[in-house]
Amino acid sequence: MSRQPAVEAVPGVRLRGLTAGSPESTVAAAERYGVPGYTSVAEMADREEIDLIAITVRVPEHRRLLEPVLESGKAVLCEWPLARDLAEAEFLRDAGRPGPRFTGLQGHVSPTTRWVRDLIADGYVGEVLSSSMICSFPGGGAMFTSASAYTADAANGATMMTIPFAHALDMQSVVLGELTRTTATIATLRTQAVNTDTGEAIAKTAPDQIAVTGRLPGGAVASMHFRGGALRTTPFVWEIDGTRGSLRITGDVGLPMSAALAVEGAHDQEALSPLELPAEYDRFPQLAGTPAHNVAHLYTEVAQALRAGTPTFLGSTTRWSFTACSRRSHTGEPENSCPASTAATDLSGLKSASTSATVSRAIRNRSSPSLAIAGFPDARRVRLPTPPPEPGRLPHALPTPHTASPSAPPPPGPR
Repeated sequence: MSRQPAVEAVPGVRLRGLTAGSPESTVAAAERYGVPGYTSVAEMADREEIDLIAITVRVPEHRRLLEPVLESGKAVLCEWPLARDLAEAEFLRDAGRPGPRFTGLQGHVSPTTRWVRDLIADGYVGEVLSSSMICSFPGGGAMFTSASAYTADAANGATMMTIPFAHALDMQSVVLGELTRTTATIATLRTQAVNTDTGEAIAKTAPDQIAVTGRLPGGAVASMHFRGGALRTTPFVWEIDGTRGSLRITGDVGLPMSAALAVEGAHDQEALSPLELPAEYDRFPQLAGTPAHNVAHLYTEVAQALRAGTPTFLGSTTRWSFTACSRRSHTGEPENSCPASTAATDLSGLKSASTSATVSRAIRNRSSPSLAIAGFPDARRVRLPTPPPEPGRLPHALPTPHTASPSAPPPPGPR
């Protein structure tokens, strides 16, 4: 679990309350961390001493827990994926009162992502010609535990497409820009899986093969191939070639937003050799190699945005628009039915900089923004650490509603 170690590591952010999946879990976690336990998210949203609520539960539960926070206008950070599908994400975007809303695309602000972005901008590879990414995702294959079995059902919105692929797409957009003119081939080759805890067979509708190609700003060609249940091949490799150099980024696990990433580079005829991350990019080197590393950077950026009172809101629905469009080939629609500029168009259309002046003022007047977490993990399974911050770029966030619309109709499908 990465949230509590990350919160503990960020100076100026304090945990002020939590709620969990059951009264027993709430009591146990509250006692473990010495903070109040609340009976519901709505109760936390009413507390004036809480500045930000983090939603950290399974995707199907996000909407139910987000709605009372959105109605209150309190700042909220929801881990990614935001919602089960594009319709639900758009509903959440427009629901409730205006207020700061962030999504947990932590790879967006990871030290390696920001460093590689700057290497490219500074001309390390020259003009970018191609980007090739391959990911071997250990999940999404033929075996699931009882805890992960819900991810076999695409309707739950927690698949290889919506988690590692969407995170990687976001990281690529930071480094190289948005992918356009895309072609996608998506398949579910294993339609049956096994629950390894019970031995039961379970139906699988989540894709286990995702291959996407497209063009990047400037004309470079990009490819992304994600393979579910691939246990023997390279976990993650991303190669960027240009007119005068190359970069190769590798990860130790097929979850690029959480992996420990290593970077190699070369110019002209040189062989690739390791490059060392400059110290100024990493606020939390003591967390390097753990899932909490990038999450700590995310919480730092969110806290700085709230203190400044001027968070920049980027569209989470951009990632959902892209994945929904790509999935058309998976459901039998023509692969070219996805407009070439979907991702870029949606992003530019969803930018907004409005926020709640009342919330922002209150946070600026406090020395430490206060956080409450919904869906807190079992207290016995959490590790703790500690250390420093520093300014940086803002993370992805849900766009503030264009108009407050608490009565917006819900998207189709079950709650």
